[in-house]
Amino acid sequence: MVFVTGATGLVGRYLVDELLRRGKKVRALCRPQSDRKAVHAFLEKLDTDYANLEWVEGSLHDGLFLEETMKGCQQVFHCAALVSFHPKDVKAVMHVNRDATGVLVNAMLHSGVKELVHLSSVAALGRKPGEPVHEDIPFEDGRNVSHYARSKFAAELEAWRGQEEGLRVLAVNPVIVLGEGDFSRSSSMLFALVHRGLSWYPVGSNGFVAARDVARACSVLAEQG
Repeated sequence: MVFVTGATGLVGRYLVDELLRRGKKVRALCRPQSDRKAVHAFLEKLDTDYANLEWVEGSLHDGLFLEETMKGCQQVFHCAALVSFHPKDVKAVMHVNRDATGVLVNAMLHSGVKELVHLSSVAALGRKPGEPVHEDIPFEDGRNVSHYARSKFAAELEAWRGQEEGLRVLAVNPVIVLGEGDFSRSSSMLFALVHRGLSWYPVGSNGFVAARDVARACSVLAEQG
């Protein structure tokens, strides 16, 4: 049995599909208002049997609930996150990304679940002019660093704290993730913006990755250790 947070999200639903296809039993955390039917429809479209998918409703900020819910699980895949670059969401982004990760790590330490696959972001990595972004470049804060990047870096620190206290942690840092899903949420909003039409756009470039590939990478890393 594996435990998945953010299972109704863009990467989360692909991860659930990947894990089920690999023969895993999946216990997925969701909020009461989450659209589980959309995930079921997504899995049915992919012809994936979800008899081994179990949903549990609750909050990532409820440590005691998480401890009880994780019992019997061997691994945790932490995909839940809030993606926003709007100034009004600064506190919410930190609350969801950093604080909830800390609660999750503590719950794992108390429940005895030892393996965490933490879905982070390229935003949590450092930058050097003229160099490709990689894990060995330390994160540096500054005026051009987004609150989202700060929150994902802070969330990683919570995950690595867990490793120092006894967990086995794997962090995955994807670039902008694209995939089938709700165009009103997360990076999929890019499609909605283009569909509505843009009056202008700046020069520049970025990295993109398919949600399916991120999910597969998380699954393979978890199996290989």
